[in-house]
Amino acid sequence: MKAALGKRINADVQVDEIELTLLTTPEARTMFFTSLISELDGYKLNDVMDIKVESKLHDPAPNLTETDEDEETSEPKENIDEAVARVRMLSVVENIILKGSLLLNSAEYQQLRQKGFYITSIVWTAKQTEAPYDVIELDAGFDHPREGTGFRYNVRGVYRYFNGTPTKTLRQIPKEDRPPYFSLIERTARDVVKKLTSPPLEPAEKVA
Repeated sequence: MKAALGKRINADVQVDEIELTLLTTPEARTMFFTSLISELDGYKLNDVMDIKVESKLHDPAPNLTETDEDEETSEPKENIDEAVARVRMLSVVENIILKGSLLLNSAEYQQLRQKGFYITSIVWTAKQTEAPYDVIELDAGFDHPREGTGFRYNVRGVYRYFNGTPTKTLRQIPKEDRPPYFSLIERTARDVVKKLTSPPLEPAEKVA
């Protein structure tokens, strides 16, 4: 499409891609996703059902040596051994997929986050803040998670509200009705990236 359009207008078409290359910490990468799913205009976050997390961007997980294990502690030795095994396992794991419900609050996700893992793709539902209060299911992620490039997104379907109750079956959204959802995700993603990469404002000088 880019090549065809450039040929038609006889000019090089510049593509403004959504990238996280300037977000160089696990916390910032995760903040992109948590902000994206909670800041969709006209919707409020309903649930998070699928998360993929990647290991640290730079430093590997900390190594536990014999000295670490011999330090004084009130923990039973078997618990120490289990903790050592978990940390060593996470040091070689590059990515993990979690599935379920309310995943951002789950103990499993919180443990991974504390170990320096960051979100690279997510599936969530969002509920309209006004009538008809439909619940839409969406996903977003990156084809190249470590680089933070290749942003992709989709609207998977909708749970329609009838008599105050959402349908139990996810219903497909016709192709002709999907562009507004795509625009909403893209606009929100751009706003979040801009917010996270903008330098903090300098405090205003006091006037005597």
